[in-house]
Amino acid sequence: MGVIEDMMKVGMRSAKAGLEATEELIKLFREDGRLVGSILKEMEPEEITELLEGASSQLIRMIRSLHTPAVDVFERSGEFVIVAEVPGARPEDVQVRAGERFVEITANIPKMREGEAKTRERVTGEVRRRIDLPEKINPSAVSAKCGRGLLIVRAPKAEASEIEVKPMEEE
Repeated sequence: MGVIEDMMKVGMRSAKAGLEATEELIKLFREDGRLVGSILKEMEPEEITELLEGASSQLIRMIRSLHTPAVDVFERSGEFVIVAEVPGARPEDVQVRAGERFVEITANIPKMREGEAKTRERVTGEVRRRIDLPEKINPSAVSAKCGRGLLIVRAPKAEASEIEVKPMEEE
C-alpha cells in the first residue's frame, strides 16, 4: 500500500499539487497496472475503502479550492455587487484589487482548532478568486465591507463615454 498511500499524502496540499499527484498515479497505472493490482489484492476491503474515502475527500477539497471563495455577483443599474464567503476572515485578512473589467479577492481563511478534526471540507489558508465582469467598472470607486463571514464588494459601473455629435453644414 505504500506507493499509493504516499502519493495521496504527498501531493494534495493544493490544487496544482493534487493534479500532479493524479497524473503520477495515472502514469503508475499505465506503466505497471500489475503493481497496483497486486497491492490492492493484498489489502483488506476496509483498507481499500479507507484509501478511496481519503482520496475522494482530498479530491473534493481540491475541486472546492478551485472556486474558493464562493461568490455571488449581482448587477444593479449602476453597479455590480459581489458577495464572497470568507468565513472567519477579518477585514485585515482580506485584499480586494480592481481593474476596468475585473475584481480580484484574496483572503486568509483561518483554520479552526476545536479539537481533533474528523472531517475537513472547508478550505483554509490563502484563497484567491478573480471575477471577470461583463462591463467596465470604475476601479477607483470600488468599495468593500467584511463581516459575519461575508465580503461585500460594490463596483460602480464606468460612466458611458458616448457623446452626441451634431453634423454641421458643409461650407
